[in-house]
Amino acid sequence: MEKVKKVIIVDDFALSRAILKKMLASRSDIEVCAEFENAEDSIEYLEGNCADLVIMDFGLPKMNGTKASNLIKTISPNTKVILLVSVNTRSEILMALFANVDAYALKDMSQNQLLSILDKVFSGNIWIDFRIQHNIFNLIKYLPSCDYEYFKRELTPSEGILIDMILKGFDKSDVAESLNLNLKDLALSVRSIFQKLSKTKRVIQLAEDFKYDFV
Repeated sequence: MEKVKKVIIVDDFALSRAILKKMLASRSDIEVCAEFENAEDSIEYLEGNCADLVIMDFGLPKMNGTKASNLIKTISPNTKVILLVSVNTRSEILMALFANVDAYALKDMSQNQLLSILDKVFSGNIWIDFRIQHNIFNLIKYLPSCDYEYFKRELTPSEGILIDMILKGFDKSDVAESLNLNLKDLALSVRSIFQKLSKTKRVIQLAEDFKYDFV
């Protein structure tokens, strides 16, 4: 018999938590074991309890989802984290660069998309919404020359090709085939690019301008 996965939902809106619970209710292998309206309470819970997955909104009161994800991975490294960001909020998409998560998703996802993301994450894959990926890669165009040169030096040749193909509108399957990568390794490469981009001075400055405590 398949083990039931314990899931925590963290969102400051009760309606959003209720919608996520309803979306998960169709799966007998998923149990929502706790829900919280802030990150601090969820972290306190995880210090004394186990969970397989945290579904966390970025825009939480006090501690945001990015900082919370980093703390959760420190406290409970095996717990998977899905970070939810708002589709039209560039600041949230930018801050996703600093998150230590297994999936970067937009809040407008359907039930089928959520369940598919869960399956990918529980299989050990990284999942990144294409729109988040595209928005973040677009930031590269606006890097100052010193940041751009630093960033280019940090990239592997395949990462440079990946960015170019994504910005030209190629489907991820085409990108993976062109680079001779499976989709799991492609997602890992994208996250590697995120991490390198997050170390540029311009991106760090933008994060400070948004006044988000992200580390």
